Amino acid sequence: MLSEEELALLDAIRETGSLSRAAARLNKAPSTISHATRQLEARFDALLFDRRRYRLQLTPAGHLLAEEGAAAARGEAHRARRTGREGHGEPARAERALRGVAR
Repeated sequence: MLSEEELALLDAIRETGSLSRAAARLNKAPSTISHATRQLEARFDALLFDRRRYRLQLTPAGHLLAEEGAAAARGEAHRARRTGREGHGEPARAERALRGVAR
């Protein structure tokens, strides 16, 4: 699974097409962004960025990773919201009921 920072990195590169502009968007040094891209490629053992052109682009593998990572993050956020509602629903109602009895 990708971290929020890694997802932000992929988004920034996809949207800006440049390591330096992605770095500026993320308030990081360009060398930090360059290092992070190489770490991602090593971690997934795949070429994720096409560096041959003037504009830096995600490869098909990079797009797939970004899409699947974003989908996983949305699913996790949904689970967290759902768990929060269910986790606070019944106990909160019970607590309100008990406060009414204690008065």
